[in-house]
Amino acid sequence: MLLLLFQNLFNRVGIIMVLAFLMTRTKLFRKLISKGNLDKKDKVLLIIVFGLFGIVGTYTGIPVNGALANARVVGVFVGGLLGGPFVGTMCGLIAGGHRFLTDIGGFTAFSCGFSTFVEGIMSGFLRKRLESSSNKTLFALMAGIFAEIIQMIIILTFSKPFSKALDLVKIIGMPMIITNGMGIAIFIAIIESVHKDLETAAAYQAQLALKIASKTLKYFRKGLNEDTAFEAAKIIKNMTGVKAVAFTDMEKILAHVGIGEDHHLSGSPIKTKLTKEALKTGEYVIANNKSEIGCDNNRCRLKSAIIVPLKENEKVIG
Repeated sequence: MLLLLFQNLFNRVGIIMVLAFLMTRTKLFRKLISKGNLDKKDKVLLIIVFGLFGIVGTYTGIPVNGALANARVVGVFVGGLLGGPFVGTMCGLIAGGHRFLTDIGGFTAFSCGFSTFVEGIMSGFLRKRLESSSNKTLFALMAGIFAEIIQMIIILTFSKPFSKALDLVKIIGMPMIITNGMGIAIFIAIIESVHKDLETAAAYQAQLALKIASKTLKYFRKGLNEDTAFEAAKIIKNMTGVKAVAFTDMEKILAHVGIGEDHHLSGSPIKTKLTKEALKTGEYVIANNKSEIGCDNNRCRLKSAIIVPLKENEKVIG
């Protein structure tokens, strides 16, 4: 019985881990977890995502003696570790409240719902400890195991009759403590792998920027004109793989290499509204679609752009 329960719980945790892995492949979530400071919208998104993970953990639970052996705490606890006290509390309230109000699992409905809420609060206050930990996966494992021990104590304290609660904990205690602790640790390990991927990408981008600077420096030393701009544009396009690179001075296009070079001609007046805006404000501008670029040629195939002012002694020169 005990071995079978271990196996079934590992399978349930495995489902959550697959969902976690798929989620970390999305741009939205990768962007979210890369943020140092979370705003209100970020926290609401974390609450929804990890609250739902908790509910999934309940519905994939295994009936045992009128109760459930489940992985509900995994999503709730990870939500708190990532988002802090407010996120952890709300995730615990959503998943725990759902467990109690739907009365899934019989006589432990209140104790399991309450313990989920407590574990959510606990995880939120452990966020800073996790961030400062040298081994985040091990910390998450220990914290998850401790949290599940607390859950077993709450079940014994609040579930009646006590004898029935004790029999239940004897069966589900060790399997849930170990599997859910491991699930939390693996979840955090997956998220840490995303952080490392992002750090690697940032390091590559920094290295690429230095290489571009090194190769274009010999041209820019000669000044900003059509010839030097053309050579620099070719280098940047080849090294980055973007569709087009252009340089301007304050009035005209100096060089344009790639898509749009049929009408963004060297020596012709600046055509896009965003370029004129960047020159005027001295701030970089991002265009996410064709209309935001504002090219006066209706056949222009440019669909997005980043326009960055060039400055010399804090004065915009192109």
